[in-house]
Amino acid sequence: PDLPAAADIVVAGRVWGRLCCEATTESGRVALLRAVGILAVVVGRADATIGSRAIARRVLARALTGPGPVDEAAVARAAGRVGLSPGSGRVLVPLAVEVSSVDLAAAVAPVEDAARREFGAAVAGDIPGAVLVVVPVPLGAARSGAALGSRLLAAVDRPLSRRGAGAVRGVVVGEPAADLVAVRDRVAEVRATVALVGQVRVPGEAGFVLLTREVALERLLVSALGSPELSAFVDSQLGAVLEYDARRRRGLLPTVEAYLGTGGNKLATAAALGVQRQTLYDRLARLESLLGLDLDSPVARTALHVAVIAWRLRGGAAGFAPAHR
Repeated sequence: PDLPAAADIVVAGRVWGRLCCEATTESGRVALLRAVGILAVVVGRADATIGSRAIARRVLARALTGPGPVDEAAVARAAGRVGLSPGSGRVLVPLAVEVSSVDLAAAVAPVEDAARREFGAAVAGDIPGAVLVVVPVPLGAARSGAALGSRLLAAVDRPLSRRGAGAVRGVVVGEPAADLVAVRDRVAEVRATVALVGQVRVPGEAGFVLLTREVALERLLVSALGSPELSAFVDSQLGAVLEYDARRRRGLLPTVEAYLGTGGNKLATAAALGVQRQTLYDRLARLESLLGLDLDSPVARTALHVAVIAWRLRGGAAGFAPAHR
C-alpha cells in the first residue's frame, strides 16, 4: 500500500519525467520502480551521447575555423563522433555559404542542420563573410564541385529564410581533402576565396556557385599585390593602354578584356562589345601597336590577361569576372 502507482524518473539529480501505471498489486508496483530505474539509465546514456556529439562538433568547428595549431588526435576523435572521418571511398569537402545576415552566428545552426540532412553528416562555423560547413561525400561526387555547391545552395535556402537568419547569396566550394590535416589547408583556400567574391563575381548575381580552383590565379596575385615585381609586370604589360585610356573618354581596356574573355575569338568579341567587326579589327590593330604584341599569340594573351587581373585586383574594381566567365 505504501508503494506508489507513479514514480519520478530522475536523471543526474533532476526529474526528467514521471512513469505511471495501473499497478494494483505489490508485484506490479515493484515492477514500476524497476522500470523507473532502467529508464533513468537509458535516458542518462542518451543525454550523454547527445552532449558528447555537441561537444565534438564545437571542437571540430574551432579546429577548422580557428587559427593556430590543433590537437590532431582530439580532432580525429571529434570527427569520428560526428561522422566526418574520411576514408572508405569518401573525402571531406569544405564549402562556404555567403549569407545576407548581420549575425552570421545565427545562420550556423540552420546551415549545419540542412547540410547534415543533405549529406548525412556536417559541421559548421562562422568565418568572416560566410558560414563554413564541411561535409563528407563519395570520392566520385567530389569531382563535381559545382553540383555539390548547387545541392547545398538548394538545401540551405529555405531553412535560413524560415528561421529569419538571412538569405543565401551563393556558395564557395573548396577542393576535396583525403584527411583532416588537409581539410585545414582547403578551408584556408575557401576563406581566401570568400574574401575575393566581391571582386570576382558579377554584381547582382544571386545564387552563385564559385569553385576555389576557378579563382586560384586571383588568390595567388592577391598575395603578391604589394610586390614591386608585380607592379612592374602590370606596367610593362598594360601601362601603354592605361595611359592611352587616361587621355581619352572612350578607352581600349574594355576591348582588351572582351578579347581576352573570349579567348581571342574576334567574332565573339565584336558581339560582346556590340560593334562591327571592322571596328574591332581597327581597335585590335591599335592595341598591337601600343603594346608591341601579337594578340593572336596565346602566350602574349596569357601574360596580358594576368596583368589585367592583377590591375583590377589592385584597384579593387567591382564586377571584374574571373577568367572562366
